Amino acid sequence: MELSILLVILTSLLTAGAQLLIKGVAPELNLRSLFAPPLILGVLIALGAPLLYYRALEGIPLSLAFSLSALSYVWVPLGAVLFLKERVCRRQRAGIVLVIAGVLLWGIL
Repeated sequence: MELSILLVILTSLLTAGAQLLIKGVAPELNLRSLFAPPLILGVLIALGAPLLYYRALEGIPLSLAFSLSALSYVWVPLGAVLFLKERVCRRQRAGIVLVIAGVLLWGIL
């Protein structure tokens, strides 16, 4: 069960990383950027992450896996702030706290 939980968390991290890689290329989107390594890597990660999720579902109930996958709503804004220099407003920070609380209440405790 612990491995499955870790796989779901890893899946949410990989999905967030894929989003960040794709967003990093988006401002310069043109024919040449379609072959940019970050975009290709982001797409490959986005396509591969569900395989880990599928593996995780073998060991935990879907209700737990789905609630843990909500952590991507934490990872994406955090990565956007750290790597893309985006800003997160107070309302978004409150939402992140609520997501974490919900995951803890629903999925872990």
